[in-house]
Amino acid sequence: MSIKVLSTDLHIVNTRLRIPFRFGIVTLTELPHLFVRANVQIDGKAQQGLAADFLPNKWLTKNPATTFEQDIVRMLEIIKMACQIAQSAGAR
Repeated sequence: MSIKVLSTDLHIVNTRLRIPFRFGIVTLTELPHLFVRANVQIDGKAQQGLAADFLPNKWLTKNPATTFEQDIVRMLEIIKMACQIAQSAGAR
């Protein structure tokens, strides 16, 4: 099976939680929900895929000294880098 990632698109929806939720060292009341759409070719046939997940504060860094904004920027950098690597990999 040959899979090639042609493009990716990231979209964030800011989500407010109904009740506060304790997540590790922080209490969440709102958080971004990231959607990633991928245009791919599977055995030469165009397909679209969609994935989504929340980006909770301190999920990646676990560093109490960084701000929520710094953590989100870092998480998005890593996700964008993964998308670029997938696109540059060619058919596999």
